[in-house]
Amino acid sequence: MITYQIVFYRASANWYIRFVKFEEGKVWDKNADSLSLTTTWLNSAIALTFSAIIGGHPIAFPTNLPLGTYDMLFYNAAIPAVSDIVQVGKRIVYIGNSLSELPQDL
Repeated sequence: MITYQIVFYRASANWYIRFVKFEEGKVWDKNADSLSLTTTWLNSAIALTFSAIIGGHPIAFPTNLPLGTYDMLFYNAAIPAVSDIVQVGKRIVYIGNSLSELPQDL
């Protein structure tokens, strides 16, 4: 992971995030460290850790995440499952070490 680029300000210890590449529908597989059309739900769920210092969940983009447009999908569940409902969705344009613009609501 690289330095934190976004802070997700929500209470709860059970937040996780999934990155879905908008153009392709591929999902980031944290175990394979690559995009995939066939990854399991658990392999695509990236747990977020609350920081009391900043009052939110810092998010670092995976080091090998390819450039492009992504939907960042936030879920709130103790054990990630395909039946979980997206709580927050943001579209981002990732340019390597930052975003080209502010995240847009889905």
